Amino acid sequence: MTTKPDYESLFRASPYPSLVLDTTLTILDANHAYLKAVDRLAEDLLGRSHFDAFPNNPTDPSSTTNSKQVKSSMERAIASGKPDITPVLRYAIPVGGSDNAEFVDRYWNAVHTPVFGDNGKVTIVIHNPIDVTSLYVFDRDSKENPDSAYSDEESSANALSRAQLHEAMTRVLKDERSHLRNLFNQSPGFVAVTMGPTHVFEMVNNAYEKLVGRGDLLGKPALEAIPELFDQRLKAGLDSAYETGKPWVGHGIKVDIRSKADGNMIEHYIDLIYQPFYSPDNKVVGVFAQGHDVTEAYKASIALQDADRRKDEFLAMLAHELRNPLAPIGAAAELLQRVKLDEDRVKKTSAVIGRQVKHMTGLIDDMLDVSRVTRGLIKLENGVVDIHQVVSEAVEQVSPLIRSRRHELTLRLASQTALIQGDKKRLVQVLANILNNAAKYTAEGGHLVLCTSVEDQQVLVEVTDDGIGMTPQTVTHAFDLFAQAERSSDRSSGGLGLGLALVKSLVELHGGDISCKSKGLGHGSTFSIYLPRLGEPEQTALSTGSEDVTPPVPTASLKILVVDDNIDAAEMLKLLLEAMGHEVLVEHGALQALEKAKRHAPQVCLIDIGLPEIDGNEVARRLRNQSENATAVLVAVTGYGQESDRVSALAAGFDHHLVKPVDTSVLTSVLSAIGKH
Repeated sequence: MTTKPDYESLFRASPYPSLVLDTTLTILDANHAYLKAVDRLAEDLLGRSHFDAFPNNPTDPSSTTNSKQVKSSMERAIASGKPDITPVLRYAIPVGGSDNAEFVDRYWNAVHTPVFGDNGKVTIVIHNPIDVTSLYVFDRDSKENPDSAYSDEESSANALSRAQLHEAMTRVLKDERSHLRNLFNQSPGFVAVTMGPTHVFEMVNNAYEKLVGRGDLLGKPALEAIPELFDQRLKAGLDSAYETGKPWVGHGIKVDIRSKADGNMIEHYIDLIYQPFYSPDNKVVGVFAQGHDVTEAYKASIALQDADRRKDEFLAMLAHELRNPLAPIGAAAELLQRVKLDEDRVKKTSAVIGRQVKHMTGLIDDMLDVSRVTRGLIKLENGVVDIHQVVSEAVEQVSPLIRSRRHELTLRLASQTALIQGDKKRLVQVLANILNNAAKYTAEGGHLVLCTSVEDQQVLVEVTDDGIGMTPQTVTHAFDLFAQAERSSDRSSGGLGLGLALVKSLVELHGGDISCKSKGLGHGSTFSIYLPRLGEPEQTALSTGSEDVTPPVPTASLKILVVDDNIDAAEMLKLLLEAMGHEVLVEHGALQALEKAKRHAPQVCLIDIGLPEIDGNEVARRLRNQSENATAVLVAVTGYGQESDRVSALAAGFDHHLVKPVDTSVLTSVLSAIGKH
């Protein structure tokens, strides 16, 4: 992203009149100050000869002579390649832009400046008239010729002396230079002008001095003044512009600039352009440099690229993690289809399918949890929780993995009670995730240590392992979404890079903090969780969390309608329900399901939300309006598992909202409760 010098804006905004003409004296452009001075519109002037646009005053013969002087001055500037100045001339300005307009006398002094093109020849001339009417006093009744300020016959009482006029013009030019210098200094980008092959600083604006932290650059060669800057790519760019006469552009150039405050080198990224400029004899004499510090934008771009890379890695991991459980599920299905198995082998095969489905469900739940947390949709079920109870349940969850990898887990728990305010289930999830990571990233036979300590204001839980450790880069990004440590190509450690991001969010929702550290690869890792501590009231009801309860067996057979456009899903659910002893009807189309429900009046309807024709929520609304089904229990069985999906389903008339793959124990419990009534 390179910002070029905005010369056009400077030209337009200048308070001094400027007119641009080609070598035929055709008007190419005019700035606002010029148009205002001559009371004309740009469209009246552009493309016309200067002396056609400003004709002589037919009532004043002397105007012809003055026009000739202006034209001669322009032609001398073009021919010589040097600026040319006219004497002060009376020039009649037509007001209104019409050929019949009234002419108003003004007194002007004009500077004509030639501009060279790439071919080294004059291509345009700049006409800068200076209005000195208010300075040029004369006797209106005088019969002397008042046309020239330099007439020897002029009376000193009726005209300004040469010295007075010179003083007035000098003052005007000084004001103009001051204005242009202010524009230069206040440019938001850094600007500098260097001269000669050693690139001596001729002009430097405020932004440039602020960037390099120096205010004593003028008159010094760039390499000598700022060696740490021009020892890099910038000197090569300056040399190129000066030697070739062509602009040099740099994008996102990394430079290290010494801090004025402490002397340390600070990394910056800059965009710039080096534009050579020429002498009247068409030789490069210096370089005009303009640019911007784009450090923040560059770093933001790098961060976006890094996030995009991690997103791609996440998708690759997601594909791998979903294929892993699908492989045994597919093999088990093939086995059940091809081979006649005894009851024991059928149970083992179905257990494999169940475990893998549970694993897939866990992956999907992690993704949904992250989505809910990052959007602020998660709600904690706050209660008073003993951190040691959280430790106990988390260890119980992770014990199978720890045993399978033959790790030694050491618990060093504080002797005093450590109470915190929070959601016990979520806190167990946090600690189990940390322990699970420690076990995964520690080689078999490794050591894990879990410690708790209690202070006045906080409770600390630390998990340390002697596993693969982390690089400083990994430590920095450990809690970023999709971030993971390097793994082997078989991705044997598993996971989606979501766990620690979720853990950090959950800890922060509890008002706590989490950090990690490592001495490097091969030296293990330590994760520290800090949570606000509660006081110890005499009687505090501790949150016990939800206990596993064996689902009750249905007490009665129910007539159930299953509605799902996925034929396999509907058929498997039908077989499961029939195995429970229920009478099951199946329909794959929404409208056909409404008709079947009207004819058979099922007690329970298990309905998918994502149906063709009309969705499951609309099916529920219509069922509630059919007298035959008004009292039926409607259960949404769907892949749409967000909280908003549950709310929409209940609003449409559903009694329950179950997410696919349906937990059999939960479904059994729902049907059992229905059968009791």
